[in-house]
Parts: sequence; C-alpha cells; structure tokens
Amino acid sequence: SDEPAAYLLTGSAPAEGKTTSALNLAAVLAQGGDDVILIEGDLRRPTIGHALGMTKFTSTETVLRGRVDLADALQPVDIGPARFRMLAARGDSHEDAGRLSAHTAAELVKRAKQLADIVIIDSPPITAVVDALAFAQSADRVVLAVRIGHSKLSKVAEAVELLESQGSARAGFILIDVHQEQDLTYGYSSEREPGMSSTGAANGQVPPLQIGRIPSRRS
Repeated sequence: SDEPAAYLLTGSAPAEGKTTSALNLAAVLAQGGDDVILIEGDLRRPTIGHALGMTKFTSTETVLRGRVDLADALQPVDIGPARFRMLAARGDSHEDAGRLSAHTAAELVKRAKQLADIVIIDSPPITAVVDALAFAQSADRVVLAVRIGHSKLSKVAEAVELLESQGSARAGFILIDVHQEQDLTYGYSSEREPGMSSTGAANGQVPPLQIGRIPSRRS
C-alpha cells in the first residue's frame, strides 16, 4: 500500500529494549528509502533525547499541548547511513501523561502520517501504564518487543490479550537478544533501555534485532 502507516513499538514489561528497537527500526526503514518519523510517546520516563545527546529540542509534550506544530518540532537524526526525523519527550510533567487521551494521541499520529511514509511511536510498556493504550488505538499496527531470556511468556500473553481487548491490530514481534548484567526497573525511577548510552545509539551501536512483517515500502 502507498498509504502512510503508523506502528506502535511497545513491550510487555520494563527493560525489554523497546526504545532501542524503535530507534533501530526507524533507521532500518529509513535506510530502505522510506520517509520515517519517530515519536517518543513515553511521557513518564523518556530516554531517546538523552541517548542521542539532545539538550535543546521541542518536546512531544509541547506538541501535544498544541503550542507548536509537529512539522516545526521534528529533529533530524542520523544513525549510520540512515536519516529520519524524530520528536523526543522530556518527561518533565506526569500530568501530561495522565491527561493523554486517545483523541489527542490520534491527532498527533494523524498529523505525523501527513508528513511521512512511516510513523513509529515508542510507548511505555503496554501493561505498565494506561498511556500506551492511547497511542495503541491510533496506530495501524502494534509491535511487541520481546527480549530473549528476559521477557516472561505470561506478560507477553497479557499484553496480547490487552491489545486484542482494545481492538488494536497487532503486527507481530521484534525479538531482541541482549545480554546485560544490570538491575533495570521501569517504575519511573531508574529505567535505562538495554544497549543505550549517550553515545552508543548515536553511533548506531544497537542490539541485534530480528524484524519481521514490517517490509520497507520502497523494497
């Protein structure tokens, strides 16, 4: 199809590599020739801006409040030979996350689809907070990040059931095999995505992924 498409990238639980996966997926599709926008929808514990060394940027929260148009807020990102545009969150107001509605999320995604071939939304874990569901309802497909040796099948099944109960269209899974000895928690206190650092993501140093059922529109 030549119609723009929006993919929500989420996980069943914390520390499964969803944000690194979103960056990697955006880079892969952009390198394949698609015009890609990555939106950071995790308004509670965002990590993309820090990972890419961004300090001054217009945030997801500012766009959601209607203060700046999305087209003016997008920042170019280069990962290896790939270039895409991104909207990063600051996580400076939990009130914004708590007030996020399906309508507001849908308006942001609709606007993004007017500006790109593919929109990727990085959200909180689908089973952790209700925020993820607002974006899930506006995405054309939802992709679950599953980290080998870390993700629990019961939580993955719970996430799938939750998505199906909301009528979300699930595209499939991204499988991540990341080995990192570190105590990671979501909890809005100390989360850091596996494989991400202030320089690693910018240099394209991301975990190996197995990406399925999301072909490049240019392939």
